[in-house]
Amino acid sequence: MFSLNKKAMLFEPLLVLFAILILSASFYYLVIQKNTSITFDNLGKESSKIIEINEEYKLKKSLIEQQADYSILYSIYELGQNSGFNLDQIKKCKIWNDCKLTKEKIINNLQEYIQKNFNAFVLSQNLKPYNVKLIINSNKIKINILGENIDFGKENINFLVNHNFEKEINYNINKYEELYNKFSKEDRLESCPLESEKELIENNLFCKDEKEFLLFEYNQDKLYLNNQNSFEYPEELHPTIKFKIRKLLKIQPSFESLIIPAPKPV
Repeated sequence: MFSLNKKAMLFEPLLVLFAILILSASFYYLVIQKNTSITFDNLGKESSKIIEINEEYKLKKSLIEQQADYSILYSIYELGQNSGFNLDQIKKCKIWNDCKLTKEKIINNLQEYIQKNFNAFVLSQNLKPYNVKLIINSNKIKINILGENIDFGKENINFLVNHNFEKEINYNINKYEELYNKFSKEDRLESCPLESEKELIENNLFCKDEKEFLLFEYNQDKLYLNNQNSFEYPEELHPTIKFKIRKLLKIQPSFESLIIPAPKPV
């Protein structure tokens, strides 16, 4: 004779209770939240919508995290093109001689660039902006990207998610401060450094003589994101630190000063 033990007898009522709770929650959502009539047709449609939204969320989530890679890369490039300054600072700080550049400012500016560039994509997807926080550890930067209550829903269905993730990149942000301390107070150069001025010469640093300034470009090492050596990016986005310093201009004698006055008659 077939018989059930006590555990099996308890399982069936629990299963029924669980089913009742699920159905009750679905009915509450349809009637109270959506203000619709209770039909099996509505229940099926709402369930299929939720499944569809969940699949779209997974796809968007993957695209967003992939986009973060390129936003980080472009932000590092943009920081270098603007000499370590943000978009507001660079309007007033065309050369390093005129503005103070600290490590804290450089980190904040990079964080600002990443948040700006990343959220440009996020907003194009009709999503709420994320916050970005940087943690610097030697030559590694950990980028925490935090999305609180991001709504991936559609058609009046909310699908709120706390979408938090992190990226890590090998990048020597300390090079800005090193170069700044070396060149920002330099005021004796009439032209690009000569080989004899060894304290101002180093590998990967190139100089161009301009009318009133000296333009320097420092080519940094290749970037590796998330410890993946296969991470590739266009050559034109290779990280380069560009900066200018004021050139020492020789005072040319005026034409009048070259004229030798005629001797006075005796």
